[in-house]
Amino acid sequence: MRKQKGPLIIWDKAAMVKTIKSAAYCTHIVPHLEQFWYERSREVNDYVYIQQDGASAHRSKYTKDYYQQRGLLAYLLPWIACSPDLNLIEGVWRRMKGRINHRIPHPQTNEAIKAAILEEWNAVDEDDLNYLVLGMADRVSAVRNSNGGHTKY
Repeated sequence: MRKQKGPLIIWDKAAMVKTIKSAAYCTHIVPHLEQFWYERSREVNDYVYIQQDGASAHRSKYTKDYYQQRGLLAYLLPWIACSPDLNLIEGVWRRMKGRINHRIPHPQTNEAIKAAILEEWNAVDEDDLNYLVLGMADRVSAVRNSNGGHTKY
C-alpha cells in the first residue's frame, strides 16, 4: 500500500485561541481529517484507522461524541493516556524541524516560518514515510524494553 500523508493544517494561535480546545479541534481540524479518511478508505477499498495522541482535545467527551456522530469513532485507534508516543507523525515533525533549523537564513517572521513549514511538508516524500514505517518495529521494541518508559525516540 502506498504511504501517503494527510493534509497539513497550520493552527494560527494569533488568529484563533492559543490552545486547541475540543470544539475548535472538531470545527477546524476534524473535517480535513474526515475528508482524507474517506478518500484513503475509498482508494484502498478498505477502512483506514485514525491515530491520534493523548492531547486533551483528542480524548474529550465532546470530541468522542463528534466522531460518533460522524460515524468515525470505531476507526480511532485506542490510545492509553500518558503512553509513549508511537505516532509516525512525530518522526515527520522531527525531520521537518531539523530541516528548517538548518536553513540559511533561518526563517524569522511568522510568515517565513509558515512558508518553511509548508515547503518542508510538501518535501516529505514516500521514501521518508517508508523509513519511518520500517523503524516502527524498533520503536515498539524500545518501548517494550523500557516497560513503557522513556526511549531515545
